[in-house]
Amino acid sequence: MVAHEKSGTLTRGVVDLGDGPRTVTVYLPPDWLRVRPQAAVYYLHGAGYDGTTLLGGGVLPETRLKRRVDALIANNEAPSVMIVLPHYSDATDPQAAMQSVAATPEMLRRLTSWAEPTFLCRAGRPHRAVIGFSMGGACVWEALLRANDLFSRYAPVGSDCWELGYEGGRHNPTGTARAIVEAVGKSHAHADVHAWCGRDDPSAPWVARQVDEMRRLSYGPGALDFTLESRFGHEEPSVNDALIDCLRSFAEGHTSSAKA
Repeated sequence: MVAHEKSGTLTRGVVDLGDGPRTVTVYLPPDWLRVRPQAAVYYLHGAGYDGTTLLGGGVLPETRLKRRVDALIANNEAPSVMIVLPHYSDATDPQAAMQSVAATPEMLRRLTSWAEPTFLCRAGRPHRAVIGFSMGGACVWEALLRANDLFSRYAPVGSDCWELGYEGGRHNPTGTARAIVEAVGKSHAHADVHAWCGRDDPSAPWVARQVDEMRRLSYGPGALDFTLESRFGHEEPSVNDALIDCLRSFAEGHTSSAKA
C-alpha cells in the first residue's frame, strides 16, 4: 500500500492583483497532485496583517489552525480544499482601506483566474468561498455586492458592509442592508452569508443590527447567519472557527445554521 501525506503544503507566488505584483500564500491539501482540490477558500486579511499570519508560510512557522485544516481533510470532514491568502493591501488608515475595498471585485477576479488553473483546482462558484477579517470583512461584503458570480459562500468577520461609506453598516444599517438585499435579489444567485464577530469586538453590535435588517428585508436567495465568538475581541484569531465552519459546510453541502 502506498502511504500518502497527511500534511498540507504552504507555497507562495507573486501575482499582479491590479496594483502591481503581490505576494500570495497558498495552502495546498495533502496529495493535491493526486487528488486535485475540489473547493477553494479565499482569505482577505485585515489592515496591518498579511497573507502569512493565518496559516503560516514564508518566514513564519505553520499555525495551529493550519494543523486543524490538515486534520479536517485527513478525517474526511472537509473536501480537498485550496486556501488562498493574498497580501492584497498595505492600508493602515480608513481612506486607504476604502480604496482596497473598492478594488475587491477586480482583485478577486485576477486572483481566482491565477490560483485555480495554477494549482489544478476544480472549484467553480458552487465550491468557492471568500472569508475576510476587519477590512477584509468589508471586502467580503463588497464581493457579495459586486462579485457574486464568483462565490457561493461569504464569511465577513469583524466588519459591517461599507457600501454607504466607511463603517456604513454602523451608521445606516437599514440602508446598507437594503443595498445588499437588492443586489443579491437581482442576481438570482444563491449566496450563503455567515457573518462572525468576537463577542468583545466593538463592531459586534452594529454588525448584528445590519444582519437583523437584512433578515427583516428578507435576504435571499441564500442562508443568512450571524455568530458571536465568545473567546475573542477584534483580533485575527476570531477567523479560525469561521474558516473551519466554512470547510465543513463544503462537505455538508450547505452553511452552518449556528446563530448568536
